[in-house]
Amino acid sequence: MSRRAFVPEIESIHLIQKFVKEKLSGTAASKKHLLNIDLVIEEIVVNIVKYGLKDRDDPIIEVEVNSNKKMLHLIFIDNGVGFNPLGKEDPDTGESAIEKRGIGGLGIFLIKQFSKDIKYSRKDNFNRLSLKISI
Repeated sequence: MSRRAFVPEIESIHLIQKFVKEKLSGTAASKKHLLNIDLVIEEIVVNIVKYGLKDRDDPIIEVEVNSNKKMLHLIFIDNGVGFNPLGKEDPDTGESAIEKRGIGGLGIFLIKQFSKDIKYSRKDNFNRLSLKISI
């Protein structure tokens, strides 16, 4: 397992994506799976930076990566406001609901759709979001 700290800002999304892809270099991950992984990383980091860490004086975001031939295991660790994304109800994605809903609100839903297993915990003022994604 590899772990790395990143500057908790939106601009770090590409660095995190690159870090994860480097760890997948020996796997047979398809372009489709890599695009899905990029989207998951972007959604998680945007949420952490924009909402979880916005009022922190000492923000921290770390990413752990582990993979085998079939599965990517990602763990995001931050010291932001406690937030369990698994407790958020899935949005109505019916055609009429989409027309009525404003922009946003689908990020966590997409993360759930692309992940095989998601776990959240909060310990010692740190959020820990663990995801397993098929590659």
